[in-house]
Amino acid sequence: MSIRLNKWFIILITTMLCIVAMWIPDARSARKLPVVRIGIVKDGPPGRLPDITPLVKEEILTLTSGEFDVRFPEAKSMEGNWEKGEIERAVDKLLADPEVDLVITLGYLATNYVCHKEKLPKPVVAPAVGDARLQNLPLKDGASGVQNLSYIDSFVSFERDIKVFREMVPFRNLVVLVRETMLDSITWLEKKLRQTAYEYTIDIDIVPVRFSADQALAAFSSDTDAVYLMPLTQLPPAEFRKLIYGMILRRLPSFSMLGGEDVEAGVLASVAPKDQFIRITRRIALNVQRILLGEEASTLKVAFPLGQKLTINMATGRAIGFYPSWSALTEAVLLNEEVERVERRLSLQSAVRESIAANLDLAAENRNVAAGEQAVKQARSVLLPQVGLDAKGEMIDDDRAEFSGGGSPERTVTGAVTASQLLYDEDSWSNYSVEKELQRTREEQRNTRELENSRRATEYTRVGRHP
Repeated sequence: MSIRLNKWFIILITTMLCIVAMWIPDARSARKLPVVRIGIVKDGPPGRLPDITPLVKEEILTLTSGEFDVRFPEAKSMEGNWEKGEIERAVDKLLADPEVDLVITLGYLATNYVCHKEKLPKPVVAPAVGDARLQNLPLKDGASGVQNLSYIDSFVSFERDIKVFREMVPFRNLVVLVRETMLDSITWLEKKLRQTAYEYTIDIDIVPVRFSADQALAAFSSDTDAVYLMPLTQLPPAEFRKLIYGMILRRLPSFSMLGGEDVEAGVLASVAPKDQFIRITRRIALNVQRILLGEEASTLKVAFPLGQKLTINMATGRAIGFYPSWSALTEAVLLNEEVERVERRLSLQSAVRESIAANLDLAAENRNVAAGEQAVKQARSVLLPQVGLDAKGEMIDDDRAEFSGGGSPERTVTGAVTASQLLYDEDSWSNYSVEKELQRTREEQRNTRELENSRRATEYTRVGRHP
C-alpha cells in the first residue's frame, strides 16, 4: 500500500514540475522590458568611408539584450546633407522629439554642436570628436561635466600629428585641408591651428574644402611643400582619389588625421589606427548601457585613448620621392612595400640641410636666441640718450578772446624738447652685462646643437641611412 502511494506521489510531483517548467518561459516573456527609442544624427550620407551605423546598433542591441527593449526607429535616423544648418536642425529636432529617449551623433559637426549647447533635454552620446583641444570641448574631472552629455575623446591631436609628420619630412610651408563647414562651425579653429603652427616654426595655408578636389588643389601656393588632411568625410570617393592624385603629381608628402583608411587610399602617412571605428562602436554601446542603467551622462569619463601607430603608404612614398628613415622602416606599418626598395642617395650638404630643417629642438633654440636678442636690446636701451617731448595746446572761443581785450589769443601752443644721458648707474650696467653673457651662452648652446645635429646627419649618410 505504501509503495503504491509513493508511486502516485512521484507522478504528481513530476507533473507539477513539468507544468511549472512550461509556465516559467511564458512568465518571462510576459514581463515587458523597458522600451528605449534611440535617434541617430549623421553629418551626411555614407560616402567613401564605411557606414558604422549598423555596427553601432548591433553592439548596443547585444549589450542591452535582456535589460531593455532598444529600438532604432527609421524616422529617427537623420542626416544633415553635410550642411551646418541642416545638421543643427536635425539635432534639435531629435532633442525636442518626445518619442526619442537618447541621441547618438555619428558626425564631427553634429558632435561639436551638441558639445557646445548650453542645455540638453535628454542624454546624448557624442563619439565623433576630431581634436578635443582644438574644439574647446567641455571637461570637468575627466568627464564632460555637462548634464546629459557624454562624448568620447580618443586623443587625436593636430599638434601630435605635426610633430610626427615633421620628424618624417622636413617642411616649412604646410597646407591644411579642412572641411569648409567645420571652419564655419568652429569659429576659433583657424586661430588655434595657426598658434600651433607658430610654435613649430612652420607657415600654414588653411584651405577650406567642400566637394571639389580641383578647387582645393587650385588653392595650393607655389611654395607648398607638405599637406595635412583633417577629416574630409564629405568628399565623394572619386573626388578624394583626384585629390590624392593631384598631391602625388606635385610630389607633396601628405599626412591624415583620420587614419589608416586615408593611407590605404593614397595619403602618405598617419598615426591613427585603422581599427579605431570598431573600438569606438563598443565604447558607444557601453556608454549607452550605463546611461540606461541610471548613470548620469555628464559623469562618464571621456578619455578613450586609441594609441598611435605610424602607417606609411610606400607606393605613395616612391611616387613622390620620399624614403622613410631607418627607425620608421623598422617601427611603422608599411603598406605596398612589395616593390624592391630603391636606395636614396644624399650628399652631405643635403643631409645636413634636411636634418637642420626638421630638428624641432634646434628650432626651439633659435627662438630662444631671438628672444635673448630682444632682452639685450631692452637692457641697453636705458644706457642710451633719452629724448623727451612735451607739448601743450589751448584754444578759447571768439567771444572770450574778444572780451579779454586781446590779452588772450584764441589759440596757444607751447612745446618743449628735453634730452638726458645716464652717466653711470651700477645696476643698469650690471644688467646689460649679464644679458650679454646670457645671450652669448644661448648662442653657443644653439651652435653646439646645430653642430651635433650636422655630425649625426653626416654619420647617417655615410652608412646609407637617413636621420
